[in-house]
Amino acid sequence: MDIEDYHQNMKQIKLICEDLPFPILIVDSGEHCIFINHHFTNVIKYSLDDIPILQTWNSIALLEQNSDIKAFKHSQKYKPPHNKLKILKIRCKDQRIRNFIIQNVEIFKEFTIFFFIDPALLLEIEMKTSLTEAYLHKMIEEFPLPIVLTDKEDVVEYINPAFSKMFGYTQEDIKSNDDWGRLAYPDPAYFEKIRNQREYLDLNNARIRERLVNCKDGSKKYIINQDIFIDNKRELTISLDITKLRRIEEAKKQQDILFEQMIENAQDIIVLLTLEGIIISINPACNNILQYSQKEMIGKNSNDFVSEKHRNFTDQQALAKIQGKKKKTRYSVDMIRKDGSICNMEVSSNIIYKDNQPHRIQAILRDVTELRKISAESHRNERVESISLLAGGIAHDFNNILSAILGNINLLQIESDEQEKIEIINDLENATLQARNLTQQLLSFSKGGTPIKNVSSLEDLVVKSAHFVLRGTNIQSEINLCENLPQISFDEGQIYQVLNNILINAIQAMENGGMITLSTERVTIDKNNYFPIPEGEYALIKIKDMGIGISPEEQKRIFDPYFTTKATGSGLGLTSCYSIIKNHNGYLTFESELNRGTTFFIYLPIVLV
Repeated sequence: MDIEDYHQNMKQIKLICEDLPFPILIVDSGEHCIFINHHFTNVIKYSLDDIPILQTWNSIALLEQNSDIKAFKHSQKYKPPHNKLKILKIRCKDQRIRNFIIQNVEIFKEFTIFFFIDPALLLEIEMKTSLTEAYLHKMIEEFPLPIVLTDKEDVVEYINPAFSKMFGYTQEDIKSNDDWGRLAYPDPAYFEKIRNQREYLDLNNARIRERLVNCKDGSKKYIINQDIFIDNKRELTISLDITKLRRIEEAKKQQDILFEQMIENAQDIIVLLTLEGIIISINPACNNILQYSQKEMIGKNSNDFVSEKHRNFTDQQALAKIQGKKKKTRYSVDMIRKDGSICNMEVSSNIIYKDNQPHRIQAILRDVTELRKISAESHRNERVESISLLAGGIAHDFNNILSAILGNINLLQIESDEQEKIEIINDLENATLQARNLTQQLLSFSKGGTPIKNVSSLEDLVVKSAHFVLRGTNIQSEINLCENLPQISFDEGQIYQVLNNILINAIQAMENGGMITLSTERVTIDKNNYFPIPEGEYALIKIKDMGIGISPEEQKRIFDPYFTTKATGSGLGLTSCYSIIKNHNGYLTFESELNRGTTFFIYLPIVLV
């Protein structure tokens, strides 16, 4: 029952009971006494403060040889009043012992009304039948809930004003239960279902029944009905409107369904944990991100899926929330996928309270592995751009100086005839040529190395580079070429330089030999990819080795200018590769694990000409 309706109904019922000429006591569903009328105080002498609960009343007012009111209440519920009623001896507050017939009416299990009738007054009441009927009529007329009275032939004898106000029908509209059924339940199947239910009603134990009623104005109301059988001839039905309650329940149900669907379809992992970190529930996103099913994760400790280096940190974050030091926490951790690979997760979590005490931990985990790569790529681009400007200027100036030096060396070679001088000059020439090669790398790294593109076969270049670099080494190769890869536009010299650099690094990573796999594919980059290149068709070259791999610390700097792990390296090899591919509007990236090898991915746009 709506709380506002409950209070309004109780107010009207109390007003009616106050005018009735005999003691009345009302208790709620928790057996708390909530009302007594003035006749109760005048005759039995107790006030409401004297009897806060029914058990108190039993202990102070009922004599030991009598059954208590609570037992009497349940034994007499719904039984016709013509049954022999038990007379109870009541000890009044002034210690007088008086006999009362006690009759009770229970309304929707919300409250029970007890009527105390003095047997000595029964004769007087019978002699004043008209007066009694007037009181009863007044009570029913002013009762705030709809009431309908029918006889055993289902003829409607009476409906109160509250009934007409709620449903819109008058007694002229519903002269029988069949009339009511056709108006209130226009759906024949629903009406037949109700008729069948009525055939099995227990007259001595009528149950509350819910109905969906069609009102006279066309609106629909959810109601619950309760029957009170007056005798074997008449039936009193009281109705309660629960439309608001059902609509709230339906709206909540729809919200729950939508919320459940939102969680089920979420791209992020949503998880509920005990305070000890045990997973209670988790949505299907765990399968897409961590490769574990929900069944595999529920019941496990969340730290089982966190990398070992971050487990103490996550425990500290949980403890801070439980102790109230932090309401919410947000941090990043590395988690372990089912295949053993690592993914970076951004975790937002908070405490769920119950009875003002920490009860559960709720967390949302977002896979930011690719976003971290994009962020690192952006920072790398900024570093490369700034250094490339400097490198380009230096390279052009240095190249001009080298050209002058090389020209003079060539003149000395022509004019000199002494063998010792010629050898020195040749050494100078070789050193100058090496310096010029370094300058060319700087130019490739800078914007001064703008590619000169021609349409050519990428597969032929891959095969040519592999055969050239791997010849005479202890490295085996496997080449898998795409059948439908068209010829594309690229700078053959620069791409050849990229392939050679990566292959040389792969050879150096496998000192004891191994296998290098080269393959080409035709791929589509769409909006769901995190790559920093436009959507479209791309040629992909993959170069995979079985070497020592690259440590996580070195992976962050692998494309940085002048960063190298080699004692004699310049640190411009992979940086130049990165710039060359970028100047082709492509993308160069890699994946690597220590002692499991490295794979480089070269994306070049397919521009058909």
